[in-house]
Amino acid sequence: MVICFVFSDEFITNEVCEELRKLTFDNWQWDNAEMIILLQQMFIDLDLLNNCHIDVCINWSLLTLTYLSVNALQLAHSCLKIVFFYCTLF
Repeated sequence: MVICFVFSDEFITNEVCEELRKLTFDNWQWDNAEMIILLQQMFIDLDLLNNCHIDVCINWSLLTLTYLSVNALQLAHSCLKIVFFYCTLF
């Protein structure tokens, strides 16, 4: 069973989206739940959901399960690496 949590687009402002695309983005200021939302935004920005035919609810569930299975430091460190890769694409 897949549970899809709908989150507000207003949570991620245009300013945050622009900062997310920069190598200077500071992911350490965000808590784990917020980082999952930022990762979801990266998937959306890169159009990975459409290109890979991934349902948004499935992706959200995958990110949430990842969040639940790692500790906070691992998630923050992994997110930092992902942000660096993400920035190179913009």
